[in-house]
Order: sequence, then C-alpha cells, then structure tokens
Amino acid sequence: MNIPNLINGIAKKIPIDLAKFIVVGFGAVLVDSLSYIMLAKMTNIALSKGISFLLGSVWAYFLNNFWTFNISRVSTKNVQRFILLYSSTLGINIFINTTINSCYDLFYTALFLATLASTITNFIGQKFWVFRK
Repeated sequence: MNIPNLINGIAKKIPIDLAKFIVVGFGAVLVDSLSYIMLAKMTNIALSKGISFLLGSVWAYFLNNFWTFNISRVSTKNVQRFILLYSSTLGINIFINTTINSCYDLFYTALFLATLASTITNFIGQKFWVFRK
C-alpha cells in the first residue's frame, strides 16, 4: 500500500463528498429545524430536539448513502454504524442545545451550535467509518 497515493486520493475525494454532504445537510437541518420549532410548542425542549434530530437523521441516511457516498444498497453494517454514530451525535446535539437554553435562554443560537457540532461529527464519522468503501 502506497501511503502518499492513499492520502492524495482521499484529499481529492473529500471536496466532492463534502459538497454533497453539505447539500444533504441543509435539507436535514431544514427537516430538523422546522420539526423542532413545531414540536417545541407542544412538548419540552429536550424531547422536541430529540425527535426533530431523528427525523433529520432519517433524511440524511438515505441521501448520504445513495448520493453523497455512492453506496448502491443499504447494508446492515452501515445501518448499524449510522445508528451508533447518530446516537452519539444525538447526545451531543441535545446536550449542547439544552445547556445553552438552560444557561442563556438563546433558543436559535442553541439550535445553531448544536447543529454545527453534530454536523461536523457526522461528516467525519460517515466519511471515514459508516460509508467507507
């Protein structure tokens, strides 16, 4: 295995995958945010954030699987890894969102920062672990 060629190949592929991931992510954030805003009027913030995050996650899984990372089928292995990754980032997302809301009562800032942290974590996890070829 030629390490420099491997690194070069990864470096060339990241911008394309990252651009697709961002497009998919905007859709997922839209699903997450709109769901969260509607649910927050009906139930507590943590539950609202959890449900909305899961809705955005379902959106992200299918589009990232088939389009972003060009995986031709759904496999048990990548579904399990995706669930494990998103469970971890769900915890990060809810923790950041709830903490900022509790300490500072900044609803939209909390939403943005929680989404940013989970997005970065999700791209790295999906690119190099869930959907790696």
